[in-house]
Amino acid sequence: QELDRVRSELAQARESSAADLARREQLEKSARDAASDRDRARANFTEVREQVMKCKADLLRAEAERDNATNQLDSIRERCQKDLENLERRASQADERAKRLESDLNEAKSSLRRKDEFYEEKLKRSEDESRRQQLRDEDSRLNRERASRLQYDEEISKLRDEAARAQADVVRYRDMASRVEASTGNALDRVHAAEACCDALRRRLDDLTAELASRGEEATSLTKDAKADREKLLRLSVSEGELRAKVRDLEKRAAKAEQDLTRESALRRRLHNQIEDMKGKIRVLCRVRPLSKKESGDDCGVVKDGEGSLTVLPAKENQEKKRFHFDAVFEGVKEDNSQAKLFEDVRHLITSTVDGYNVCLFAYGQTGSGKTYTMGSDSKIKDALDSNGVIKSESAGIAPRAAQAIFDILAERGLDSNVSLQMFEVYCNNLVDLMVPPRKVTPMDQGPSLKITLAEHSSTGLVQVDGAKSKRVMSAVDLVNALSDGIQSRTVHATKMNSESSRSHLVMGVTITTTNKRTGASTTGKLTLVDLAGSERVERSGAEGQQLKEAAAINKSLSALGDVINALTSAEGGHVPYRNHPLTMLMSDSVGGSAKTMMLVCSSPAHANVAESVSSFQFATRCKDVVCGSDPRAAAAEIAKLKAEVARLKGSSRAPPPNRPAPNVAPRGPATLAKRHSRRNG
Repeated sequence: QELDRVRSELAQARESSAADLARREQLEKSARDAASDRDRARANFTEVREQVMKCKADLLRAEAERDNATNQLDSIRERCQKDLENLERRASQADERAKRLESDLNEAKSSLRRKDEFYEEKLKRSEDESRRQQLRDEDSRLNRERASRLQYDEEISKLRDEAARAQADVVRYRDMASRVEASTGNALDRVHAAEACCDALRRRLDDLTAELASRGEEATSLTKDAKADREKLLRLSVSEGELRAKVRDLEKRAAKAEQDLTRESALRRRLHNQIEDMKGKIRVLCRVRPLSKKESGDDCGVVKDGEGSLTVLPAKENQEKKRFHFDAVFEGVKEDNSQAKLFEDVRHLITSTVDGYNVCLFAYGQTGSGKTYTMGSDSKIKDALDSNGVIKSESAGIAPRAAQAIFDILAERGLDSNVSLQMFEVYCNNLVDLMVPPRKVTPMDQGPSLKITLAEHSSTGLVQVDGAKSKRVMSAVDLVNALSDGIQSRTVHATKMNSESSRSHLVMGVTITTTNKRTGASTTGKLTLVDLAGSERVERSGAEGQQLKEAAAINKSLSALGDVINALTSAEGGHVPYRNHPLTMLMSDSVGGSAKTMMLVCSSPAHANVAESVSSFQFATRCKDVVCGSDPRAAAAEIAKLKAEVARLKGSSRAPPPNRPAPNVAPRGPATLAKRHSRRNG
């Protein structure tokens, strides 16, 4: 819950950070838009200012032309009305005009200086480099205007020269007087046109000045907006730093919570394993099926008399009752004997398999006692699950329910997993791979050659069958469908005691390899489901011919399993004869050692089957006495370690240096190492 809360806070912080980033991007975009608007306003301001300067220049030129035309008109009139004295007076007026031009020039220079000071102040107040560049451009234009003023000075000097030359032109003016009279009217028209142009230029100048003022106000507003946006961005940067610090804190808390979760998972796994070990190395559940139609007229010879005990009534009056105690007893036709109720005791072992332990569930009993129904390994297994991998049939046995439980636990823990299946049939002492598609061969043909490697001799600590096929499954439905395909190839015949008697042992091995996404730790567990063929009496089953051979092979393999159980319960703790039969070799990693085993002893309640029931109960009682042995995986790892040590010693065996005596070391050859390994196992 702490991890979920921290993850929720982390997700909220990330969402808040993302929202702040979005707002920041929006403000940055707004700032960019404001900057672009400001640049456009500045460009418009520059353009308007250039137009103003152009209009002023045009106005000055027009005024100069008007003054020039007026003076020329006055002088012409005076020259027309007066004699040479008037021409001399005109020369003096020219001098006065030169003086006025000088005064105008001085005023223009003072105005130019004021403009220079104004633009220099603007240049000092401006923070934008582009405006400074524009003001520099303006300075360059003003310099050009200064150059033009210098040109005007030169023109004034030229006018003075012209006044000096005016005396010489008097004669020429007299000749021109007549022509000037004619051009006077045209000059007046030009003067009126110049005055109209000056008025238009003044109006245009006023309009441009007003527009320049509005543009300046707009630029000021945009500058304020940009400053406000910069302040907002600064506040967002501070908030983003706080959020990042909070995110780092939440990530640290999440990492600590994940470490705590890993610790708690390891503790749960260890405690769960200890609890299952306290229940016994081989737990025995007894299931007594209801009377069949053939047995409806017979008396009940097996009676449940307690939570984990039952009593077998004697077949003869002079015999005593026999009472047996098991871990649990299921009897009757009510819900207490349902498939779901039985699987409640099995589910904990499925959890141990996912935790990385070897688990074996095998059904034992006489033929027709309900072993195949209990294991769910019949031809109807494919109908046990729906398309979502959920049990839909109440009659579904252990195999399909285990398939659902495996993938439910994997999904709940969120582990990376690899689930694979192997299926074998032990028929007439021969091993048959049921994962190979069925062929048109005789029942005695076992297909490809299969070689079994015991768990204690394999590198993985699991039984290995060379030449056998393994199928990876991705869901509970895939696993059940694969089981169904293999079950279709199992050998089944009808006898007098069972219409669908299993004539072979069915061994289903589900290997589960899980990887923790947080730590990368990998564990491997194996679930072995064994549907043993039923023991039978030939005189009652009516077996003959091939069925007689099958019955003999079944009884032989069950005897080999009994020898293994006897060796495991022996106080001497000697050799366990796994190699006596292919069945016990396949079960070598599931019975004994550190494996968790559950036996499901199935029985008929009929009084006629009391002898077979007692035999099954006695075998189940011996199974309960199995004690904890060595772990095949640990032994395999130790053997691999010893082999590596032997190889290292062989590779590093060299003579001692000449001046150094050989150390007195006890021999550590392969035989010594093997003895040491045997002492450790002892």
